[in-house]
Amino acid sequence: MSQSSGASPEPPAAPVVWSWMTRLRAAGAQAIPSGKFGRNIFVVAGGTVFAQVVAVGASPVLTRLYTPADYATLAVFSGVVSTLMAMASLRFDWTLPVPKSEEDAAHLLAVSLLLVAGWTAVLAVIAAVGMTWTSTVPTSLASIAPYLWLIPLSVAGGGAYQALSAWVIRHGDLRPLARTKITQSLSGTAVSLAGGLASIGPIGLLLGVLTSRGSGVRVLGKHSWRTHRDLFRRVQVAGLMPMVRRYGRMAAAACGSSLLNTAGLDWPAIVLASLYAPTEVGWFVLSIRVIGMPLALVSSPVAQAFWSEAAGLVHDNPQRLRQQFLRATRALLGVSALLIVMGVSSPYFLGYVFGNERWHGVGTYTLYLTPLFATRIVISPISHLMIHARQHWQLWFEAIRLVISLGGLVAARRLGWSAGAAILEYSLVNAAFYAFLYWMNLRAINDRIVAFEKRALS
Repeated sequence: MSQSSGASPEPPAAPVVWSWMTRLRAAGAQAIPSGKFGRNIFVVAGGTVFAQVVAVGASPVLTRLYTPADYATLAVFSGVVSTLMAMASLRFDWTLPVPKSEEDAAHLLAVSLLLVAGWTAVLAVIAAVGMTWTSTVPTSLASIAPYLWLIPLSVAGGGAYQALSAWVIRHGDLRPLARTKITQSLSGTAVSLAGGLASIGPIGLLLGVLTSRGSGVRVLGKHSWRTHRDLFRRVQVAGLMPMVRRYGRMAAAACGSSLLNTAGLDWPAIVLASLYAPTEVGWFVLSIRVIGMPLALVSSPVAQAFWSEAAGLVHDNPQRLRQQFLRATRALLGVSALLIVMGVSSPYFLGYVFGNERWHGVGTYTLYLTPLFATRIVISPISHLMIHARQHWQLWFEAIRLVISLGGLVAARRLGWSAGAAILEYSLVNAAFYAFLYWMNLRAINDRIVAFEKRALS
């Protein structure tokens, strides 16, 4: 039968599919915040999706080229580098969205990069000493003793990338960040694969991390200089110290909070390396990579887009900020549900994906970590207490979480628990902490609304 000219354009062969596609498009339009915030999410998400596709595609190959012990070395190295990066700029980069003056922000960027350079020089001296007297390296860090010389280079690249990312976020055009996701993923993965094929051991993974960070700095550095060359040329040495005095207290609180947050994320692997066998630590590390992929996919674009808009709304329209916060929450809850499904099913297929018997524990450990990441994916992308001048809340939160999380791992070992039981306990404890962090952020936004309404009435 032929279709009349006035009929619906719905394809007759698949009306049900067409109907569901229409519903999905409508649901997606409602779930993702509209306007500049929504556009920024899609811009960064495009680069992040590509990066994660590369990472997912390379993982089954890398697990056939590297051992769980190699991944344990990578985890210890990354934990040390991430901790040192948290101190690299003393978190002056976090203050970059705050000043209204562009010149003040440019001076803060200069302060951040100078601090990174100075910290890198200090670490180079320490690494040289450590390479000379390897007996001084703590037992938990012994696996990275031959690679200490890579630490200053990694911190320099990571610290500079953080500062330049904050500068780009301040100006709301997140396309350069999307490009860095692509270049970082391709370059880092290529170097790791080359190292694995050459059978050079864990240094192949470490060089991949170093290359990834360096490529990101190059992209953001070229973009920032091209778009703000005249502004940067007006930066003067005399203008640096006033910025340090004005924003030093805020940066110091942020540095402490960032250090504690980084420790909470990366130190568990270091603690596990001192308590359990390298193979079990390697399973833990790969499990975090697997269950963390949805978080990496969602967290970066949502956080960067939310931060870039929240910096203005927090002063001018906190009610609108609360709406964006709750709308983003609803979208993230959907992602959390998908992550739970993935985590529950992981013991049945991940062992086959990664190729051989030495990785058989990854599926079980991924299941154990699901409560942590299902909760974290909802709050982590939209949590930024500093922007509400509540950095002291964040500082206390991170300090308490760190002590209880790491203390729980040590206690589990002393009680004779297996590594799997210790990881499950760690996951459940941190899931509860992230739920409390969500309440803290909502409370901070509500306090802003009350203060704004009082000012409007006065």
